[in-house]
Amino acid sequence: MGILNLFVKLLSSTSKSDPRQSRSSSFNASGGGRIDYNQLLKNAVAQLPPEAVTIPNIGVIEPICPYCHKALKKMPTRKTACEFCGNAIRVTKRPFDKKKALFTESQLSQVEELTALYEAIKKMPNNLRIFKRELNEYQDLGLTQWKFLGCHDERAAPIERELDGRVVEIGSEDEKRMLVYLVDPRYRFCTNAVIESRRK
Repeated sequence: MGILNLFVKLLSSTSKSDPRQSRSSSFNASGGGRIDYNQLLKNAVAQLPPEAVTIPNIGVIEPICPYCHKALKKMPTRKTACEFCGNAIRVTKRPFDKKKALFTESQLSQVEELTALYEAIKKMPNNLRIFKRELNEYQDLGLTQWKFLGCHDERAAPIERELDGRVVEIGSEDEKRMLVYLVDPRYRFCTNAVIESRRK
């Protein structure tokens, strides 16, 4: 089962234990049925691009130079130069299977990025439960809006800074679009209630 299908299945199973979920997913900010955030989050996960939820198989786990692809005498255990082409071979563990592999210099930064993505994907089921709980709580409070909170550190993607502080109308088409960013493991978004938007 792929990672994408795994999380869709997870959301389906968790909805059975949530007594607040209704079968209706229609709702607008001025009133109407209760929003089915379980379904909306499931839809958001299904819209994620493959690169957001998959880890590419990079690196060489055999004693083969990742540059010239010639067989080495033995598997290196630390940084070394290829005996044939002279390029620097880097040795580190792959994030998804923890196997020691050989990488080019340019691949090393990619390994760091993929490791961060792998850790974020592992946290995704718990994050989805948190998002669903928070969004349902906003409904229970009678709010009409919630706010995106992004990050501003050196790891922050441009979209995190761009959407930080953005106010989302509960039940709107814009909310459906924003949920895709919220569930994307490549970003570190969270939500915050807009208390002053409470329905009269």
